[in-house]
Amino acid sequence: MDIGKEKGMNKIKKMLTLVVACALLLATMTPMVVKADQDVTIHVKAPSEWSTPGLWAWSAPDGTNVFTKWPGEKLLVDKNNSGWFYYEVPSWMNSIIINEGIDGGGQTVDLSVEAKEMWVTVTAANSEGKYEAEIVYEAPEGFVVAEAAVADETPKTGDTAPIAIMICLLIVSGMAIIVLKDRRVKRNIQ
Repeated sequence: MDIGKEKGMNKIKKMLTLVVACALLLATMTPMVVKADQDVTIHVKAPSEWSTPGLWAWSAPDGTNVFTKWPGEKLLVDKNNSGWFYYEVPSWMNSIIINEGIDGGGQTVDLSVEAKEMWVTVTAANSEGKYEAEIVYEAPEGFVVAEAAVADETPKTGDTAPIAIMICLLIVSGMAIIVLKDRRVKRNIQ
């Protein structure tokens, strides 16, 4: 085999190795969806007549909303604690409203909160028709704190698959450019 063909085969082997490495990288990273360290769990006990309570969250005073559309997201049922719901939001939020989960339904007053796990109990409606709420930052007595129960349904952030795909695309594109340039150089020499 002449030297030119051998170099060509070496380049093909390198490209194939990179493609396999990218495939392995994608295969190992795609299922890796992890909870971001900055998420805060909000536990909510809403009035029993609110069958699917919702959560609206934002950052005051700048008004950056966590969700795109009112009334926000429906809370998830806490299977370990009867009457409780939960949801995870980014820690940059500092204001929430618990609502009936429907536009025009009952809702709490605007609640200022700290960026840490909290338990919110929606109480009675005030004279303006909005509900008040009690907020505590320690689990109420008898509350079962079970990480596994929350981890099953909680929306996650931190999916690394798009990053892995971009890295693989960049590597393959770079290799393709090198091969094309090398072919052009060879054509000009011959």
